[in-house]
Amino acid sequence: LVASATRRAGEGEPAFADAVAARTLLMKRASAGDPAYCNFGLDVEGLGDAMVEAEEYEQARRAYAMAMRHFIDCGMSVRALDDKKMIARTLALREQGRKAAPIPADPSVNPGRAPR
Repeated sequence: LVASATRRAGEGEPAFADAVAARTLLMKRASAGDPAYCNFGLDVEGLGDAMVEAEEYEQARRAYAMAMRHFIDCGMSVRALDDKKMIARTLALREQGRKAAPIPADPSVNPGRAPR
């Protein structure tokens, strides 16, 4: 489901609902920390990246937030993923015509935030 959603997102189709359905199925079969659970977080991060490429910024933000839950449960660093989520949020707000913070030139540098 996530692979299909990622492919469809790359083609410009809304696909976040597929990731939610995949997570629901996963939660019935795996628990936090299981390899499948951790790999799902990585897959959903890829979905978020594809959604950014397709300019589906709000869906990308939601995908990154979902991936972060899996990263945290698996003891993986979420700093870069959080930066991606905030950039997607800023782009979504701009797309809606709302005021948003500037996007840093280097997303890996975010001096105002504590390390995770």
